[in-house]
Amino acid sequence: MTRILEPERYDKAIKLWGKELQFGMLSEECGELLTAINQWRRGRVDKSKVVEEMADVMIMIRQIMVTMKLKVDDKMLDEWITLKLKKMELQLKLSEERHNQNI
Repeated sequence: MTRILEPERYDKAIKLWGKELQFGMLSEECGELLTAINQWRRGRVDKSKVVEEMADVMIMIRQIMVTMKLKVDDKMLDEWITLKLKKMELQLKLSEERHNQNI
């Protein structure tokens, strides 16, 4: 797991292929993940294909993080994740309350 956190590898890729191409690759990999998820839901591929595409997206996200000089524990990133998780928790609570009212 520690290998995916090595910014030197991402720096090499960014220097070799350029930032713009890597931003485009993130978009492409996200599309491939969505396709794999849809195919898995229809029983056309197994879970390993989805996980493979997740790995590609995670690698590309980390390359973009290196490009933007963000660390995995970057304060700004952590604050956004915390905010989004709180929002999700609120949405879950509201949905649960609505569900319980309909019972």
